[in-house]
Amino acid sequence: MPFLIRVRNDLSLANIVSLSNAGRCVMKTPHVGNWYANNLAIASLGIRMKVCDHTRGERDKNFHPHTVIRNGTQTIVGSSSLLMTHAAVEHAMDDVMIPGERIGEGHMRALQKAIPELNAEQLNAEFLPRNAERALRIVRYFAEHFPMLFERRVLSSGNTMQESLRSVQQLDRNGVYGVTSLAEGWLMPNALNILMDGAIDAATMGECEVFALSGPDMFRYIPDMQAQLHELYDGLRSVMPELPETMTYHVVRVAEMRFAVPERRRRTLDTLIDQYCRYESIRGSWNMQLRDARAQEKAEMILAANTERAAATQQLRNAIGECSEPFYAIAEGTYLSQYDLLSRDERIVIHPWAMETSLADVETAVRVMMKLRG
Repeated sequence: MPFLIRVRNDLSLANIVSLSNAGRCVMKTPHVGNWYANNLAIASLGIRMKVCDHTRGERDKNFHPHTVIRNGTQTIVGSSSLLMTHAAVEHAMDDVMIPGERIGEGHMRALQKAIPELNAEQLNAEFLPRNAERALRIVRYFAEHFPMLFERRVLSSGNTMQESLRSVQQLDRNGVYGVTSLAEGWLMPNALNILMDGAIDAATMGECEVFALSGPDMFRYIPDMQAQLHELYDGLRSVMPELPETMTYHVVRVAEMRFAVPERRRRTLDTLIDQYCRYESIRGSWNMQLRDARAQEKAEMILAANTERAAATQQLRNAIGECSEPFYAIAEGTYLSQYDLLSRDERIVIHPWAMETSLADVETAVRVMMKLRG
């Protein structure tokens, strides 16, 4: 297959940073809005963040972009029905959300202040305009050969409308949002965004692999797009012959890397990870001892094992209660955000264990702790 999707969680954050530092094509594509701990942590590592800015508050239950989240509370700052590239700030927040400016710009300003290492670029406001000539050639090709991909158009008001593209001429008349106009035009289809996000960067860097760091949704839906992306990539290569015959798109499941807290809370996170490691060590040790024990020894050993396991479980539960930050529910919109960091002028810190441990093992840790938390 020319566009090969590999969903994986065998890498660690340290591995990902090494790939990025070595000049490999590594990126994450969060939405503009309130970033939760996972995004704040990855951004603090200098990983490239290609920010989806064509989002609306009424539909975006991950980033709640029409609000500011601070101290676990959402404050509405503008319209939830308009795209964040168009919605104006209606209610000031500190020196970040300025009335009359675009909400999306306010969120990005807050992120830049909260995370000095931020390496971010907005998709429609920055990435597509910077690559406008190439992007337009690509979009016109797909409008001619795959017009059914184009289903939405952005209006100058910031609203979107459902519409089916019928011809390249229609695309030329209405324009392409982010490519020919920052105000209106046809919205880039998701499948084409995935291809272009990776392909343009990979071609520029001379790479045949892309490492796309997935949030809670992408790794679930992208395997179903394999056949479509395979076909579209063939078409893309006819416009960009410099692309490799085969592109490998590594979708890396990073969303459950939650073990990052404000600096003042470092000790509670240390305790949480220490207690989890102790809990796992005790479980593993007793499992091994019981497996190798003689039958006549097992009854007494099981009693001792249950006692020690129960104590370790309770200590881990206590640590979970003391360190609540990793156990956010994104849809509730009560999580730690960049605005909490700004309000105290502090940094986000990642636990070293979470940096060095495979994402698969980090996912396991989150599942165990979530279950114990109840």
